[in-house]
Amino acid sequence: MTGTGAGSGLRLEGVSVAFDGTTVLDGVDLTVAPGEVVVLLGPSGCGKTTLLRTVAGLQAPNAGRVSWDGLDLVTVPTHERDIGLMFQEHVLFPHLDVAGNVGFALRVAGAAPDVPDTAHRCAPTHRPICRRR
Repeated sequence: MTGTGAGSGLRLEGVSVAFDGTTVLDGVDLTVAPGEVVVLLGPSGCGKTTLLRTVAGLQAPNAGRVSWDGLDLVTVPTHERDIGLMFQEHVLFPHLDVAGNVGFALRVAGAAPDVPDTAHRCAPTHRPICRRR
């Protein structure tokens, strides 16, 4: 997948998703720079999984834009986005903590051997984007 904004990363602009008239995401704006680690934290039902499904292409937004390096992903099929999504149940190793599970996947992909330390460091400085209404 090649965009036009060489290395600008992931960008969500005004992303909204509703199910049966209930708004789950309401105008979410988020920019994730290349190499940046972002942690989504929030209570059950606040929209974390919906946001990730929208980025991965498993859920179409009702409004807004999702782009990768400047390329609008609306026209990019899910299987061509090169975006992984790890669901929270039935795929995690119960003997590992959050950092260990994320780190394992990234180490297997060859992305970052020191991810568990990075994950622990970024957790206290997360930017909340989910709010329960």
